[in-house]
Amino acid sequence: MKKCLALTLTFATFLCLAMPALASDVSYPLENGGKVTWWVELNANVSYSSPDMNSLPYTKALIEQTGVQIEFIHPATGQGQEQFNLMVASGNMADIVECNWPAWYTAGMDMAIKNELAYPLNDHLEDWAPAFKAYLDKYPDIDKRSKTDGGSYYAFPFLQIGDMLKSTSGPFIRVDWLEKVGMAKPETIDEWEAVLIAFRDQIGAEAPLTGNDNGIELFYADMLLSAYGAVRSFYHEGPEVKFGPLQPGYKEAIARMAKWYAEGLIDPNFITDKSAERDTLFMNEQVGITAAYAQSGLNRLMTALQEINPDVRLEAIPYPVLNKGDRPMTGQKNAHASAPFTVVNPKSANLESAVKLINYMYTEPGSILNNYGIEGETFSYVDGKPIMFDSILKPAEGTVGQAWARYARSVYNGPFEQLEGYIVQYQNKQVLRDALAIWSGTDAIEYQMPPLSFTSEESKTNAQIMTDVKAIIDEWVCAAIMGAADISEFDTAFTQAILDAGIEDAIAIQQAAFDRYNAR
Repeated sequence: MKKCLALTLTFATFLCLAMPALASDVSYPLENGGKVTWWVELNANVSYSSPDMNSLPYTKALIEQTGVQIEFIHPATGQGQEQFNLMVASGNMADIVECNWPAWYTAGMDMAIKNELAYPLNDHLEDWAPAFKAYLDKYPDIDKRSKTDGGSYYAFPFLQIGDMLKSTSGPFIRVDWLEKVGMAKPETIDEWEAVLIAFRDQIGAEAPLTGNDNGIELFYADMLLSAYGAVRSFYHEGPEVKFGPLQPGYKEAIARMAKWYAEGLIDPNFITDKSAERDTLFMNEQVGITAAYAQSGLNRLMTALQEINPDVRLEAIPYPVLNKGDRPMTGQKNAHASAPFTVVNPKSANLESAVKLINYMYTEPGSILNNYGIEGETFSYVDGKPIMFDSILKPAEGTVGQAWARYARSVYNGPFEQLEGYIVQYQNKQVLRDALAIWSGTDAIEYQMPPLSFTSEESKTNAQIMTDVKAIIDEWVCAAIMGAADISEFDTAFTQAILDAGIEDAIAIQQAAFDRYNAR
């Protein structure tokens, strides 16, 4: 007998959030739906148990519900963009192509339409994609993100509308260590420093603070940037585009981290350490604070540590600020979750069915399939709400994400709306749901750049400039943190080098594209 997850009152409240009541005038399953090919990178959660998506229970259910035969095609792991470029150049495209089109097709999406690579949906939104059109009508920002600067609707985006879905990673701390040193969770950057010193001196931690994945990401995790109102790349204040590393707060953040490095408060091997080295440091109880995803980072590490030491407790903490009561400017938050973008090939022999197939993903039954899977196999309705079975939430093998991904795409992405009812079950412990709420407490959305469309010339120039700029930033920041470069030379050796590399031209390109986006 499959058992359902026991609900707390808070959990049930989240699940009461309304499903999108987006009826479709298209009748499913389609009569004579035919067959389409669908090109998409294979998610790691899926590849754990299957070589492709074709054999998944999810795909079989999608075919049954839509009446369209689907053949998924996957590029080799790590070669997605390369194989996308080859596919586009050859003209031999799949019927449906799902990837980060604005980033990968650098000539711009208006040119993609002109070159007959992307089908403009404008004339058929009402009759072929009414469920998707309902989103465009209801959410002006989704409408903007789904069309080109020229006004053509070119893609079906991934949607994260609920606020709980926008922040999936952030900093967390050894709470059991805090109790040992008699300190509260830190809020300000000075409190962070005091806690790190205590972890070093009283606990004996060799890497009190470490990165979330690799090298410079320790700095770019926003753990320090947030305290100084600094942003790692381009951002906007109202209608004006700015570049974070040129702002004064960026220098202050580097100076603080250099101080911490000199005092032994951060991982001494932060430049070379990857996630595996971080995990080793955690298992050897040498780390007090880091940043990572809630389920695959905080929960995974806490579970592993508790098997050795049941007293270990990890909990999320807010991004640091300078003064009590301040609100962090930055932090991991997806203000404009859209990628991947799913595009229909205008040369498809089954064009109408391809569009209607993707439209199904935005209907209520399509939303249920993409978020929760198959009724009776992965979930059942309790008081009208889809509640996942323990076979998914407590799998006998693998992770929750790997079990879930066989039946639904909500654990990664695709052309549908990810629902908060999914995330409160996926984050199947209160400490994880609390983490999402804590990490979302930033103003990042107000400053985050939306997905922009560049002309071919803009894209080429911007790429050339930013390749040089990124190299300068990575090299100089690492050198400054480790004491090999003098912070006092920030304005001359660092800022001037970025200016000489052409950053002002890159800002102008971003500004022009942002102006066009706002005018859509």
